Order: sequence, then C-alpha cells, then structure tokens
Amino acid sequence: MNNHLLAINVEKAKKRLVKLQSQVIDLEVFIGEAETYNAESFEQKVIKEYAYLGSLFKVTAKLNKELLEMGEEGKLKMSDISSIIESQPIDELHKNVRKIYRTNKKNLH
Repeated sequence: MNNHLLAINVEKAKKRLVKLQSQVIDLEVFIGEAETYNAESFEQKVIKEYAYLGSLFKVTAKLNKELLEMGEEGKLKMSDISSIIESQPIDELHKNVRKIYRTNKKNLH
C-alpha cells in the first residue's frame, strides 16, 4: 500500500479526488490558453514566454537574444518583464500568469 493512503478513509479519498480533478481541469485550461495564445504585441509575447518558461531570467534572456538576432540592442531587464506581468491583466492567460508569477515570487522569499 502506498504511504499516501495510510491516513485516509473513503470520505477523505472522495474529497481529495474531487479536488485533484478540479486541479487537472485548471491545468488543462491553462495549457490550452498558452498553446492557443496569439501574441501580437510585445506585452503578449512576454506573457506567453512566461507561461512557457516560468522564469523572469529565462524570459529576459530569450527576448534579449531575439532582439540581438534582429539587429536590435537587447537591453531588456528583468524589471521590464516583471512590470508587464504585474500590470493590469489584458486577458485570461495574463491573469493566470500574473497569479503564477506572484506565487513564484512569494515562494522565493
């Protein structure tokens, strides 16, 4: 028997299953939003990249690299990226990314 089942009964198992099913649905919605997201503006590109990478450092590095490859100076700072993420959400993916960012930020401190 698995250890996570040792301190459980049928009622608790049912409640846990409902919670887990809800979390699976939330994750499927988030994945669908990210995969179908049409990033037309720079801000939307930041949102999409954070959804995929989950890191200010990685998003900043990737976008700076892309700017350099286009012949522009890649001078974005992580604070530029965080400002966009922290701004008033423009859509559902942005709303979810901002929530994820805030959770990640809180867990680092």
